[in-house]
Amino acid sequence: MNGAHWSFNYFHDPNRTDITPIHVKQKPAFLRILRTYREQAYPIELQGCSSWSAAYAMLFNWTPAYARPADGVSLLDLQAGELAVKKTVASSKLVHYSITFADVTSGEEGSADFTCSNDLCRELKDDWQVSIRNTADGIYSDYDLRGRIVTLGGGKREIELGVCGSAYASAGIIPTSIPCSSFWALFDAQSFLEGGETLAGRRRTALLERMEHLRPANIMGYLEDFDLQIDKEVVHLRGYYVHGTGVTPRYYWLDDRGHVAIVSGLYTTWVLQRAVSL
Repeated sequence: MNGAHWSFNYFHDPNRTDITPIHVKQKPAFLRILRTYREQAYPIELQGCSSWSAAYAMLFNWTPAYARPADGVSLLDLQAGELAVKKTVASSKLVHYSITFADVTSGEEGSADFTCSNDLCRELKDDWQVSIRNTADGIYSDYDLRGRIVTLGGGKREIELGVCGSAYASAGIIPTSIPCSSFWALFDAQSFLEGGETLAGRRRTALLERMEHLRPANIMGYLEDFDLQIDKEVVHLRGYYVHGTGVTPRYYWLDDRGHVAIVSGLYTTWVLQRAVSL
C-alpha cells in the first residue's frame, strides 16, 4: 500500500526519529479502518441521492493521555469515538441534518438537529438544538442548547444561543453578505458541489462548531486531488480545505461516489465506515 496524504497520514516511517514506536505500530489499525470504508461505504452510491445516513470513525491524531491499559483503552486502537450524520431533504429549498456523536477523549455524547438551505452555501435556517451528556457530576453532566439567527439591520445578523431554558445570549455578529453554516454540514459532499461542478476558487463563510461556537471568518477552497491505494484498489479523492480565524485547518476528501470519505484536522480525523441511501 502506498502512503496516505500528509493531511491524514498514519503510515509513519519506522526510521523517523521524531515519532514514537507507538505511532509506527498504529498503521494496521488505520489500514483496517480504511478497508471498512472501502468494503462497506464506498460501494454505496450517494451521487445525486437526496437522503442518506453515514457513520464515521473518529480517530485521534496524537498519543492520548487518557488511554490506560487498566481502563481497557489501547494506544494501538486509533478510534476514539464516532459520528453519525443523517441528511433528509425537507423540500426543494431546505435540507435537514440529524447528528449523533460520541467522544471518548472528552467523555461526551450528544446529538444535534438543524436545517440548512438546499444549495452550495448550506445556510442555517430556522432554530437548532443540541443535547450534550458527559461524565461530569451534578449540574455539569448534561445540557441542552438551542440557537437562532436574528437579523439586526444594517447588513448584520446576530447568532444567539440559550442553554438549559435560559434566555438567549449573543454568540457573535456576522454580516448578512456572508453565509452561516455548520461544520457538521460539511460532511455532506453537496457543500462542495454546485450544478455538478466542484467548488471553484475560494468561498468565504461563517461556521458554527458543534452548533455552539461561532467561527465568523473562514475560507473554503480546492486543495488537490489524491489517489488513495487501499490494498490493490485505488480510490480517487478530491480534497478541499477550510481555514479560518480561531480554528485549526480542516481538510475534506470527497470520493467519486458522493461521499465525504475523510475529514482531517489537527487533533482528530474522521473516516467514513458505513453509508446508506434512504
